[in-house]
Amino acid sequence: MRSIEVGEELTFDYAMTDGSNYDEFTCSCGTSSCRGAITGNDWRSRSLHNRYQGFISPYLVRRKQAAEIARPLTKSEVEILMNRYDSQPREALSSALRIILGRPFAHWRSLVGALPISPERQSSLYRNCQDACDLLLTELNELRGAPFIGSLEMWD
Repeated sequence: MRSIEVGEELTFDYAMTDGSNYDEFTCSCGTSSCRGAITGNDWRSRSLHNRYQGFISPYLVRRKQAAEIARPLTKSEVEILMNRYDSQPREALSSALRIILGRPFAHWRSLVGALPISPERQSSLYRNCQDACDLLLTELNELRGAPFIGSLEMWD
């Protein structure tokens, strides 16, 4: 981002590379622009995207792009989902989740991993547990994915 002087102390803003809540902490960098608390949602800040434009990790850029194109299912997309589910459950759910999560090329495992659900429920979906898949189908049919889209919202 700029030239570094010999002996200069370096600081790093995790919002440039990290979008996970596993390691939240209080920052003590001492810079005038310090937020104080570092969270897994800092990368969603418009001001940080503007400040670090061109230096944010491709991973977070893709997450931002996904949030921008994520949308609820249309009535016809729900009908396609329901028609395909009995013969190809995982493929039908994957197609719907790609639309809802804004990840047009993602595979089942990453789609399920992106859902804001419990680890236990994710595990059941990874194993193609019928009850877990049926519950997801019901949610997608009745709510068209709205609760999942809410978890993708950008900007503070």
